[in-house]
Amino acid sequence: MKSIDQVYQLYFRDIYHFLLSLSRDHYTAETGAGNIFQAYLYLECYHHENMKSWLFTLA
Repeated sequence: MKSIDQVYQLYFRDIYHFLLSLSRDHYTAETGAGNIFQAYLYLECYHHENMKSWLFTLA
């Protein structure tokens, strides 16, 4: 499993822009993206092949 720093660097921008397109509010998009990555910290075992797809599912 990748470290949270690696996952954040790879996917934060995409998740942020996705949430921004839905909310049209920078604060909401940033907060929402941060919450998605906090969920990753509590993930005990990850069984999905595509991390980006899983993160967008959470978003």
